[in-house]
Amino acid sequence: MNNPSLQHLFDRDLVAAHRDRAADCFEQYDFLLSRESNQLLERLGDVSRVFEFGLDLGSHTGLAAQTLISSGQVKHMVALERSPALARKSQIAGIPTLIGDEEQLPFQPASFDLAVSLLSLHWANDLPGALIQARQALKPDGLFLGCLLGGGTLR
Repeated sequence: MNNPSLQHLFDRDLVAAHRDRAADCFEQYDFLLSRESNQLLERLGDVSRVFEFGLDLGSHTGLAAQTLISSGQVKHMVALERSPALARKSQIAGIPTLIGDEEQLPFQPASFDLAVSLLSLHWANDLPGALIQARQALKPDGLFLGCLLGGGTLR
């Protein structure tokens, strides 16, 4: 859903390079991701179903996917991460991980029961397009849960 008329605010390759550079010491500074992974679990606690297949968009180190699998509420997770260095960390953690972009999802329609994204989609140039693609990757009764930074978030 790449819109050629869309003005690009973010250089997606540069964002990936920054994530690659941060990968070596990411765990020292992942307190927000850790907090939001726990919040995600709390939100998912309001849903009384077990999800067979989940997708973690912009997975960083796969922490959210690990948290969801450990909860027992999601059986299988797949991660998508733009940074090869962070994707390796997610794979080492046991999460099948594809290197790809949240703005160009490589998944067939209706592939997942659950899609989550923590602290990644705020870098998307086409957020509505990315959300549309996430919706298309979900089954008709699928659930999307996301957390992204907004204006004034970190003041």
